[in-house]
Amino acid sequence: MKRLLLFLLILLFAYKKSNAQPDSVMIPDPNRFEHSFQFYFIPPLMGVSYTIYPNLKEIIKAQKASFPSLGQNVGYGMGFQKQRWKVGAMIEYSLLNNASDPQIITETNIHTADLNVGYAFYYGRNIGWFINIGLGEINYNLRLQEINLSSNQIIPINDLFASPSIGTSPRLFHKNTFGEISVERTYRPKRPMSFNVNLKIGYRLGINSTPWESERKITLLNAPSDRVNQVFVQCIFVLGRNREKLTPAQKEARKKQQSANDWGLN
Repeated sequence: MKRLLLFLLILLFAYKKSNAQPDSVMIPDPNRFEHSFQFYFIPPLMGVSYTIYPNLKEIIKAQKASFPSLGQNVGYGMGFQKQRWKVGAMIEYSLLNNASDPQIITETNIHTADLNVGYAFYYGRNIGWFINIGLGEINYNLRLQEINLSSNQIIPINDLFASPSIGTSPRLFHKNTFGEISVERTYRPKRPMSFNVNLKIGYRLGINSTPWESERKITLLNAPSDRVNQVFVQCIFVLGRNREKLTPAQKEARKKQQSANDWGLN
């Protein structure tokens, strides 16, 4: 409950920040900016994903363990936007995507990287709505740990291997190339330097099924193959450096300046 309230407060703060530019007293014409270089950041509690590997999930459930589908992510990236078109790259890392049962703990870690291209199907004075498509790669690893909680245990500090751990599975790895489609709400820049919060909702699907692998020198018998299925929601903090369009007079002045700097070589 506390995490949910904290998330709602941060989301409200981000919403207020993202609306600061449109609510300003003097709003410059957004069409005066030709393109923008952008830096992306997804802070904690601002990225949520629901990830499923159908075949491995059934195997995990058969061993009376939980599969932690819901997780939190942080990330960073860069992008370039020119009017209705934009391209961007993002790297994401998971946070505390674990699940606990009475005797089994499932530990997971996720790392993704993707490149996408977007086009604004709606581009109003203040807000733009983009449809994005892209490709990326996800690296997912998982490990099960069984703990004996049937009785109280006493462990000497100089013999930590005498802990009540009954068994720890080898770490499982899965690498998958995926296709991505998403819808993103953005704000049009009004100043040379801008800060906004974009909302992005999307879906990722593995292009093909790849087998699960394990650590070095361990071969998995009857290892299943899977393709990633992931739904994600992100609030992306965007810092933009926006370049204004040149008027015809400014373009002509630039040409003259370039000609004057030719040092008579022409």
